Amino acid sequence: TGEFLPTAVHTLPDPHTLDAAYASGRPAERLAALPQGVTVLSQSAHATGASAEISAATAATLTFNFFDYPGWRATIDGQRVPITASDPNGLITVPVPAGQHQVSVDFGSTPLRTVASLLSALALVALIVITRRLTPIAHHPHTHLSMTAPSADVDIPTHVLSPTPPHRERPSGQSPWDPHTPTLPFALTALALLTARALLLDNRATVFAHSRFDGATVAGVEQPLDVNFDDQIVLIGWDGPGNSVAADGAVAITLYWRAQRVPALDYATTVQVLDAGGHLFGQSDSQHPGRVPTRRWTTDQYARDEHRLRLLPGTPPGAYRLVAGVYPVGGAALPVLDAGHAPQGQYAPLGTLLVTPGQGQAEVDPAEVTHADLGALTLLGYSVNTTNPQAGDTLRLTLFWRAAAGPRPDVVARVALVTEAGVLAEVTRAPAPATYPTSAWAASQVVRTPLDLRLPAEAPAGPAQLVVSLVAAEAPASPPLAGPVRLATLDVRVPKRSFSVPAMEHALNAPAGGQVRLLGYDLAPTGALTLYWQPGTTLDTGYKVFVHVLGANEQILAQADTVPAGGTRPTTGWLPGEVIADAHSLPLAGARQLAVGLYDEVTGERLGRVVIEAP
Repeated sequence: TGEFLPTAVHTLPDPHTLDAAYASGRPAERLAALPQGVTVLSQSAHATGASAEISAATAATLTFNFFDYPGWRATIDGQRVPITASDPNGLITVPVPAGQHQVSVDFGSTPLRTVASLLSALALVALIVITRRLTPIAHHPHTHLSMTAPSADVDIPTHVLSPTPPHRERPSGQSPWDPHTPTLPFALTALALLTARALLLDNRATVFAHSRFDGATVAGVEQPLDVNFDDQIVLIGWDGPGNSVAADGAVAITLYWRAQRVPALDYATTVQVLDAGGHLFGQSDSQHPGRVPTRRWTTDQYARDEHRLRLLPGTPPGAYRLVAGVYPVGGAALPVLDAGHAPQGQYAPLGTLLVTPGQGQAEVDPAEVTHADLGALTLLGYSVNTTNPQAGDTLRLTLFWRAAAGPRPDVVARVALVTEAGVLAEVTRAPAPATYPTSAWAASQVVRTPLDLRLPAEAPAGPAQLVVSLVAAEAPASPPLAGPVRLATLDVRVPKRSFSVPAMEHALNAPAGGQVRLLGYDLAPTGALTLYWQPGTTLDTGYKVFVHVLGANEQILAQADTVPAGGTRPTTGWLPGEVIADAHSLPLAGARQLAVGLYDEVTGERLGRVVIEAP
């Protein structure tokens, strides 16, 4: 919609939270998911407010699905209470004490809004007064000339004795505007100026107005670019204040975009800070770049897309990659295309961002709190993307550390997944970039450490313990200096596998790269397509399957890009010799051929490509 949001909204909440309520036709209940120990006795809502009667076993915080714009007020049992915006979504939160209470929120005025309304009312009154003064009144038909009789010896100028021309009544139907007053000339002059502007100035480059945009580039951009995102929109440049930022500071970045064609979807843009391993340390997204939905863009205009990027709390000093990307809200990122229209990954590199130490202590909020004392460092807590991974999946783990006071050795973290049979998977990583070892940390400094732990494709089903230890940086294979500390118990799943080659309509046994073969396929005139893949070895990369429906001159008429088997069988979980059935459905109108294969979504590199004939 292109709306403005409160400054507290750093990340948009799930846009589908209220879908079910709207679909049912009833008013949407605005109270969000309840904290533990809170029960709703009743609730109601309308466009600018909501109310709920709740029972809380202990003190809790309620969240309402309203953005915290200025003017919102909250009451508990009729008494005003302060509102706090949730982080990072900027929603209304209200702290409530234990017991049964009536909690209400409603939208009202603010001092600024009240003053603005008064100024608008005064302006309306002034307009009425001015309009009445400009409206001529009927004058008396007689001329009145009043003067004192002069003495005989006084010379009186003739212009003093000249009476004012007599005023006449306006005949019926005559215009109320007197041609002897300046009103009509002013109106005609204004009309002439507006007409001249429309005919001579608007949409023309003149000395008074000119465009920075020539259809492909914008003049004055600090870093000109030409990055094509899937033939939809093009990044034509960016501005930034420099290449460094404090860990607790913010950096202003402006991106410049143009439409390659008028987009069929509304796309969002993102600016991200990544380390060498692709882990996220900062992000700023714009749902409507240039404050206009992309479906309303035209090819003769450009969009100025402003971002204010803050790093995640606990980002350690070091060098990071600054990148930009494009995605439909709720959808997969658009690929960057090179001159030959081959995918080159999801992000356009902008440059290197040097992060320097911050001034204050970072406040972090880990999903799971531990406060485990490991000597040189304290493990404050962690977050993990899943506790129910499948064999071949990657665990995305973030550890939050705090430095102990006084001197400390250089240590690294060792994270392992352990079963009764032994170590299932293990990874060792320094808590910060090599340029910022733990011995250089300030006392009580808080640092976040993201890392990835890949489960082997042959991992057995059952429980596994996720543990962490600290080891000496100069001897990472040595026994732990501290730990291990158990973080969580994971339930590892194993997919249903088949090593038998099924009957296929079209047998191919075609290589789709050096590691995988396309055994064959089934293809119906309706567009139902099933591909049968067989790996020759385990794969370390999570590839996506692409299916391109090709028309004349290999024009792409339709396409699909998915993780195999509808997202259920990532390639990192394939075992040598097994057969994976991978179903797709695409429109085949005008199709002559289909091109299928596997590609790395991060780099855009293709593992292979096989062309098959359309039915």
